[in-house]
Amino acid sequence: MSIFDKISNVKFKSVLVPAPELGEGAEIKLQEMTGGQHAEFIDRLREPEFRDSEKKLTAFMIMSCLVDDAGKREINTIEDAEKVLDGMPAGLIRRINSALAKLNEQPTEPEKKR
Repeated sequence: MSIFDKISNVKFKSVLVPAPELGEGAEIKLQEMTGGQHAEFIDRLREPEFRDSEKKLTAFMIMSCLVDDAGKREINTIEDAEKVLDGMPAGLIRRINSALAKLNEQPTEPEKKR
């Protein structure tokens, strides 16, 4: 199997966030960022207007991680993601942010054996 075959079969972690504000039993599916999205995020952190805006940071994460049931990313611009955020209750945004932080966290050092 070639490296390209292996890469194309990579499965990204995902999580369902309860969203009762959107209706009974509603959930929002989030999937971890791809390597390209992570690199873009790091690049954007160099821009003060991006880095200093909690809304833009959250919008980028929503744009990168919100997926439909099939795992397709439906939001393609930060502006569209900001519109989605504007329509969400604060409690739902907090739950999404918490899930995004856990989903995309990177270990900073190897776990030590006890």
